Amino acid sequence: MGRLFLTGVVFVAGLGFGQARAAEAQFALINNTSRDITHVYVSSPGNGDWSYDLLAVSRLAPGEKTHITVPDLHGCRVDIRVRYGDENLGYRSGVDVCQSGIVGMGK
Repeated sequence: MGRLFLTGVVFVAGLGFGQARAAEAQFALINNTSRDITHVYVSSPGNGDWSYDLLAVSRLAPGEKTHITVPDLHGCRVDIRVRYGDENLGYRSGVDVCQSGIVGMGK
């Protein structure tokens, strides 16, 4: 009986872990511009309801790369908005973060 209970706990715990991981996507963001990136936001395509700042560092310098974790947006395609150190904004629309894995801002 002890083994059966332990197996059930492991099975249920495994289900919860799988569901949490399915709700997020990750991608590498590369700064291909000549300016620092200070903020990164995502939104469902065309929605304009931007997430909180997803940049885990204070700035992403030109040529640097960082990993971004996207919260559950009910799909893999997202719009990406970045704020540069000079307060200007940059956009990428309809990026499939599940497929591409790497997103470059700039060039």
